[in-house]
Amino acid sequence: MLSGGSAPDGAAEIADGLAGQALRRLDLALAMLSERLADDLLDGFAVD
Repeated sequence: MLSGGSAPDGAAEIADGLAGQALRRLDLALAMLSERLADDLLDGFAVD
């Protein structure tokens, strides 16, 4: 998310701080969810 390309002003401070850590964790969680959905591991669970 925060890697590659040009970063806006202040992005380095965000990436090094708590917000950056939270974004990395969110990115990892979304990647894991995507893998599970792709593998149909959530098959049978209702989504409202």
